[in-house]
Amino acid sequence: MVMALCWDPILLARHGYIRPCVRALSVIPISSSISQLTLILRVAAMPGLTHDGRALDAVSDAIDEVNVLRGKVWHAEAEVEATKDKASFRQYDNACERVKLFYKEQHEKQTVAYNIKARVDFKSRKRARMGVWEAIEMLNTLVDDSDPDTELSQIEHLLQTAEAIRRDGKPEWMQVTGLIHDLGKLLLFFGSEGQWDVVGDTFVVGCAFSDKNIYPDTFQGNPDSYDAVYSSKYGIYEPNCGLENVMISWGHDEYLYNVVKDQSTLPFEALAMIRYHSFYPWHREGAYMHLTNAKDKIALEAVRAFNPYDLYSKSNEPCNVEKLRPYYEGLIAKFFPPEIDWDKKFVVLSDWDGTITTFDSNDYMTDNLGYGKDKRRQGNLDTLNEKTTFRDAFRNMLESVSANGHTLDECKDILKRNVKLDPGFRDFYRYCRSKDIPVVIVSSGMEPIIRAVLSALVTPEEAAAVDIISNDVDIHPDGTWSIKYRHPSSGYGHDKSQAILPYRTLPNPPTLFFFGDGVSDMSAARHADVLFVKQKTDGENDLAIYCKQEGIPHILFPDFEAALDVVKEIVEGTKTVEAALAEGRAGQRLLS
Repeated sequence: MVMALCWDPILLARHGYIRPCVRALSVIPISSSISQLTLILRVAAMPGLTHDGRALDAVSDAIDEVNVLRGKVWHAEAEVEATKDKASFRQYDNACERVKLFYKEQHEKQTVAYNIKARVDFKSRKRARMGVWEAIEMLNTLVDDSDPDTELSQIEHLLQTAEAIRRDGKPEWMQVTGLIHDLGKLLLFFGSEGQWDVVGDTFVVGCAFSDKNIYPDTFQGNPDSYDAVYSSKYGIYEPNCGLENVMISWGHDEYLYNVVKDQSTLPFEALAMIRYHSFYPWHREGAYMHLTNAKDKIALEAVRAFNPYDLYSKSNEPCNVEKLRPYYEGLIAKFFPPEIDWDKKFVVLSDWDGTITTFDSNDYMTDNLGYGKDKRRQGNLDTLNEKTTFRDAFRNMLESVSANGHTLDECKDILKRNVKLDPGFRDFYRYCRSKDIPVVIVSSGMEPIIRAVLSALVTPEEAAAVDIISNDVDIHPDGTWSIKYRHPSSGYGHDKSQAILPYRTLPNPPTLFFFGDGVSDMSAARHADVLFVKQKTDGENDLAIYCKQEGIPHILFPDFEAALDVVKEIVEGTKTVEAALAEGRAGQRLLS
């Protein structure tokens, strides 16, 4: 699920997200007039350019040359494309300085780390519950910094787009798609960091930036350009995995797509138009085709049919909003309920080892490749009884494996052959995905090992979509390895509560489900709304013992099949959180 991933400051720092913003003056078009040049230099010299589109309206007047969008569109050339003077639209190569500065900032800041942060933030934060027309009215003060083609408010652009589609006799679902396609720009009002993470052409993050992106040289300021994985052709993806499994730069397209896909009756083609209409390097330039599949060919046809209406219907002539409103409110009612949620209500965070898997991979390595089960169990008990920290006991376990001469690659291969998924996890994960509920692995293990094992247990698409917050590994020159803790000053090494606490600061936080089994989950146990504790057949029920000692309400569960029944009841409103916790158990297969 190209999905919400969990965030904390350590993650952002590791990926280079927390860094100074570097801004340089782009080259001024030779064709600029002296007066335009004076204006551009005056604005460019202002410290801290504002993110408010209206504050930079004057700069958009400097745009006088545009690009010609070529190519046939779906079924027949749209009338609006045939009649518009396309030589007056979208020539970004000769666009004003404001647009160039916008894309420089966007390309530097849209990293994998930022996209991880954004998906957690915007998929979990409570924003608003309102009707579609009410949402349209919220956009009435926004002018898009990335768009050189219009100075009108967004409500007027939306109506212009919808009316052009209507005049061409296109179906009602396409008309309403034109009306709502930019509603994701509500992000500007919901705490975005600027317009750069709301508007502008989109692109794939997590693999090499295409040279078909606008101003490709500006990606030199993006740290992912120098990452060995993120800068490779396929990056974190598999060949032809499909765009539904790819992380596209965060902005209004991605946000709106996630809002409406489960809250409307719009067809697949409409959803493609919403999600990909700003994805110009793909639908206009043919980039990223190595990641697409057969389903994306249908999406591409739809987006190319829609694009002329999005682009060439723009005009500085205002629409009569009140005259058009009754027609479009009637159209909205055909495809949407009276109100929709512009937020996410639930988030799932889960331990990996011994919770999602049938046994703990680190325990397996220690018991079979390290200093053995007895010493490992004594460390767990000492942690439970506060004689040592989990951080120190866990480090000792893993050091015993490396000290016995086992390389990290050898450990990965052994674990891939032996570790199995909880038999109910696939169905649990797919249910959450169908309900657009983020599922995040929060582990005290090491990400390279988790990724290797996960890739052997699920499809490549599912593995790429699962999000992991965990520790890392340091490989030493002599071939030995050691754990690199996420929170080295914490007694947990990775304090899992830090994956939960950011949600608690939100004005209306989502309901948080947390799944765990052992001592590494103790720090998170107090902070979840619904704590699921896995009952282990080997008797190592350390988290259950801790919760009993501390009086922490929890639900015992034998596997994810049983847990899914409870989660469904809470999500679908047939059982309250309080009632589920009062019962304290999931399924009938619990041990006595």
